Amino acid sequence: MKSESGFTLIEMLIVLVMIMVLTILIVPNMFKMIQKYETNAFFKQLNSDILYIQNETMSQAKEYRIVLQANQQYYYIINFENKIVKEVKVPEGINYSNVQTTIKFNVRGSIFNPRTIYFNDKETAYKLVLPLGKGRHYIEER
Repeated sequence: MKSESGFTLIEMLIVLVMIMVLTILIVPNMFKMIQKYETNAFFKQLNSDILYIQNETMSQAKEYRIVLQANQQYYYIINFENKIVKEVKVPEGINYSNVQTTIKFNVRGSIFNPRTIYFNDKETAYKLVLPLGKGRHYIEER
């Protein structure tokens, strides 16, 4: 008679239980990592768009602005003809403090209304500081 080698039912169940335990430990951390990555990508894009509208306003001597509206899925870059140049998706879970905020610069590169805009996600609070004058804006975690 031939001897057959294989796995018993108990061995298979032990391996499946170990895989389930590892999955339960790893998956929630993966979701947190993905959310953190999306949040960082959003703020990098917002930073880039603020610099873009500042440069376009200075070079063309025409107003470009970013419009953020609370509870919206997008923010918009609007040009001097009131046309939407770009819409950027705001990741789920990110909220900001103001009902509607417009970020715009004058032709010399100074911001029209310096202020701080507060953002929150599920775990962290951020603030976007738009200082008076030609100073660079910055985003920091609170």
